Amino acid sequence: MKRDWFRWLLAGLLVLCSGVIGSKSALADSDYTIRPFQVTADILRNGDANVRETMTYHFNSGTYHGVYNIQDLRGIRGGKLTGISSQRNNGPVIIAHAGTDQANHTYLLTQTQQQIKVKLYQTIKAGDRIKVTYHYHLRGVVKNYRDTAELNWKLVGSAWDVTLKDVRLVVQLPAKHISTLQAWTHGPAAGVTRVSTKAGRVTMTVGSNPANQFIESHLLFPTQVTATNQNRSKQARKRVVQRQEARLASAANAQLKQRRLRQWIGYWIMVAMIGTTIMAAGWWLRRHSANRHAVPARITHFFDVPQVSPAVAQVLVDLRWPDTNALTGEIMVAVGHGDLKLIMEQGAEHETARLTKVGTVENGFLHACFANLGNRTDSFTLAELEAFAAADKQGVVDQWFKDWQSQINAVARSYQDVPNILYRQRLRWLALGVTGLAGVWLIFAWVLGQTAFLATLVASGFLLMIVWTYLFSHIRVSQYNAAGLQAMNEAQGFRRMLKDIGHFNTAKIGDLILWEQILPYAVAFGLAKQVTKQMNADFDQRIIETSMPELYSVYFIGNIGQPLMGVVGGSIATAISTADSVSLAGKSGGFSGGGFGGSGGFGGGSGGGAF
Repeated sequence: MKRDWFRWLLAGLLVLCSGVIGSKSALADSDYTIRPFQVTADILRNGDANVRETMTYHFNSGTYHGVYNIQDLRGIRGGKLTGISSQRNNGPVIIAHAGTDQANHTYLLTQTQQQIKVKLYQTIKAGDRIKVTYHYHLRGVVKNYRDTAELNWKLVGSAWDVTLKDVRLVVQLPAKHISTLQAWTHGPAAGVTRVSTKAGRVTMTVGSNPANQFIESHLLFPTQVTATNQNRSKQARKRVVQRQEARLASAANAQLKQRRLRQWIGYWIMVAMIGTTIMAAGWWLRRHSANRHAVPARITHFFDVPQVSPAVAQVLVDLRWPDTNALTGEIMVAVGHGDLKLIMEQGAEHETARLTKVGTVENGFLHACFANLGNRTDSFTLAELEAFAAADKQGVVDQWFKDWQSQINAVARSYQDVPNILYRQRLRWLALGVTGLAGVWLIFAWVLGQTAFLATLVASGFLLMIVWTYLFSHIRVSQYNAAGLQAMNEAQGFRRMLKDIGHFNTAKIGDLILWEQILPYAVAFGLAKQVTKQMNADFDQRIIETSMPELYSVYFIGNIGQPLMGVVGGSIATAISTADSVSLAGKSGGFSGGGFGGSGGFGGGSGGGAF
């Protein structure tokens, strides 16, 4: 039974899940994370800085030999490493020393005029937490101009390959009560800068700094703060910097306003889409009311042969596409009618069943088998079918089966109420569509802020309650017309009778001629073994064999110790699954992947990681 709405829903969920999984995978590409990340720069009166850089690595997987750190020296007058310490998990803090043997707690220093690179050796395995602190002395980080002193420094460089979490950067000046201290920070929009003129300190914090994203601090303060600084210029600088930062701030604010405007536009577009969806659905539902059919009384056990074929009975009862049991049941009907002859014969390697067309065979799957197997003699063996399926690179056998399923569904569709099915689909799409739009609406509200999110959460919750209440109160309409309700009721009662066969005397239900017609349904419902077992108990085995000479080996015991219906069902299921798996082998999907500027501070290449 086709359920297009379910397939589309499943496809949407797969897309959503792949998006979520993809974003999770992007976050989990690295074997480690860094959290927290802290830099404290104590500025000296001579314009130099003592820097303490502390980071904690959390290793999720993999094995590493150590970690490294790069301190950029471009734009200043040089510097040096003054010490390294590390702490593994909850162990003691250990001071590292220089060495060339790559032993634990040793480091290798490589320094040029442009950078200092330090490799700290420490055996690391999955689950370890390593806290490392680097101490540097950097010369000439402050420049004294005629009217101001300036510090322009990328405290976090753009060479980090992983996201830095819980970032805290502190610049401590060598004086307090600096009333004219000014500070600007260039970095993630979510960051916060706090300027304490009383303490002479600037503190910058951000919850998450993306990989390859720098954070730059730009400070202006009186020249008396770094009175002994030899890095001097006679030029005026203060107004130039203030105008520069004003332009950057204006551009950033303009970008922020544009982004905010786009967010609000997206927010109200979602409101409009939700309103349009509801109005369109309401307009359609008012003009397409559901048909109300009288539901027949439930038949607990139905003892007559259903008015539909075994495969159609399975579809009506289970509301799904017919399976290989249903196909086998249809084949058994043809055998029982004498249109198909089923015998065992010796194959090339082992015994196999041969099917020979004697009369008219309307089964689409069998028709394709006769046309393509057995040298067009209207006869083929199950061994030939399995061999053909094993070599079937294009899924031809699987397509034969799908074509037969479509043939059965076309018959079952005549018992359906198409307007009611469409009505149910529209209700589901209304509820699912509004729910999805409400989810996107909440995302926009979350970006806009807490107030907007809380208001939208209440509004969307109330809206979804109304929509889903309407769905559950109106969706209980029959998918079947009056004939379909009757046929389904009989088929359900018939299957319940077969399931409960142990509570009845099969000899009293009907004679063996009637059971010849019943057994194909037992095959289609997957109940053949228990039904034939009960028949053997209620009828004398000799009577069954005498009354059903041609069908006894089909449903009971054949010359290979099992009924032929089991051989047919097993071989057909194997052939279809083999053809399907072979045709899908080797097919795979692909994937594809995918401004912000500062004020020119030094330190742009600093970074680090693990090796």
